Amino acid sequence: MKPFTLLICLFFIHFAYAELTYTPIEGGYEVSGGYNLSGPVVIPDTYNGLPVIKIPHLGFSGQVNITSITLPSTLRIISEEAFSGCSNLRHIYMPNTLDSIGGEAFQNCSSLLSVDIPLGVSVIEPNTFRGCTSLQSVNLPNGILEIRYNAFYLCDSLVYIQLPTSLETIETPLNADNLQSIIFTGNAPSI
Repeated sequence: MKPFTLLICLFFIHFAYAELTYTPIEGGYEVSGGYNLSGPVVIPDTYNGLPVIKIPHLGFSGQVNITSITLPSTLRIISEEAFSGCSNLRHIYMPNTLDSIGGEAFQNCSSLLSVDIPLGVSVIEPNTFRGCTSLQSVNLPNGILEIRYNAFYLCDSLVYIQLPTSLETIETPLNADNLQSIIFTGNAPSI
């Protein structure tokens, strides 16, 4: 076999292989999606003996064949647009160690059905769930202080949301056209 042909074959083998890519960062690793990930994806807690603590900007963006993701129990940060455009993602399991979800993190995840926000998250950033047209249920724990603009914009299946007593500010209305019921468990926040 000629060297050029071998190189092309190795490229296609690598391209077709579904994998996770780990990058060292301070305190552990960040992980992003490799090529052709599909079905349920489970991200391990550690890599090379260190914790997986971050999903980087665009880390899994556009991975249209992923149906569910279980995030590691060591994860602290989901960066901006980390899962945007994962149009077949139906379920995401987030650990209680998580304390930050970036803006547009789940934008246009049009098959996402429900979300349980972990206790450590205090802000729902702009456009976080924008275009999640199948989103029916959102669990916001006490500890959420702010919902930023368009966080739930175009979430057409969202008909009910309960806002926690800790919520202080909603930057714009929730903008979910079919929203029928908003329950405040404390005082109504400023809008």
